Amino acid sequence: TFVVSILTIEDGMFEVKATAGDTHLGGEDFDNRMV
Repeated sequence: TFVVSILTIEDGMFEVKATAGDTHLGGEDFDNRMV
């Protein structure tokens, strides 16, 4: 699974603005290609 999250950090507080993902993208093969 490949997931991207957009968040803000203000005064030590994390706020998630948006999140999206693809269950068919990612995994060990993807990680190995990124490295």
